[in-house]
Amino acid sequence: MASYGGRAVTGYDFPFRAGDRYSWSSGSHSETEIISAGVVHFLTGAVVAADPAWSINPLEESDAVAANVPPGSYPVSLLVSVWQQTPASGVVPRSKVCVAKLHVSNDPVTQWVPAFPSGSDDGAILGFAVDSGTASFFDFSAKDWLTARQAADDWYDEISDLLLRDHYVLVEDQATGFNAIVYECGMGDGVYEVWLGLNSDRQVAEILVDLELLSHSTGADRGHG
Repeated sequence: MASYGGRAVTGYDFPFRAGDRYSWSSGSHSETEIISAGVVHFLTGAVVAADPAWSINPLEESDAVAANVPPGSYPVSLLVSVWQQTPASGVVPRSKVCVAKLHVSNDPVTQWVPAFPSGSDDGAILGFAVDSGTASFFDFSAKDWLTARQAADDWYDEISDLLLRDHYVLVEDQATGFNAIVYECGMGDGVYEVWLGLNSDRQVAEILVDLELLSHSTGADRGHG
């Protein structure tokens, strides 16, 4: 089991919590909700956090594997920001994904470290690039399978409606056990940081992808949540 070192991030608080209310420069406000996106099977334990299209034209394994965890099946949940204001009666409230979390163990997180530190003296943190408006979690061994799925003519038709409705889609292959969770990025295309939540033994308990949406708010409304 890997033990992670690296630069610790002190005082960094991920607001992965339902019921928090945020204000926005438009004068609107939103409230956070948590939704379950399903379970990903990690046959080798090499956790890929990347744009799913990365599997089609991959770079080095180290560019996408956020962490190595014990092989197993781990749940994914999404923190979603929901705007209750709607332009007309009966219109579904607008919502966007803020953070994605892979839950590896129930151990309390005692420290956060970047999955992809740059190694530079200024402490800069690297992330993964998104060009499809979506990101994903899957095992590195599922890369070729996911590449083949995306090559199918019906791939985008298959996932687009589900992404629009649920913000995520679970794609899987019963025969091989490969699967992946693909989810929307609330800010669309960009570069997003991945954080490892470590327990007291410096083992990975959680993996979070910060989709940066909440950093564009004017702050949490302290009178709520």
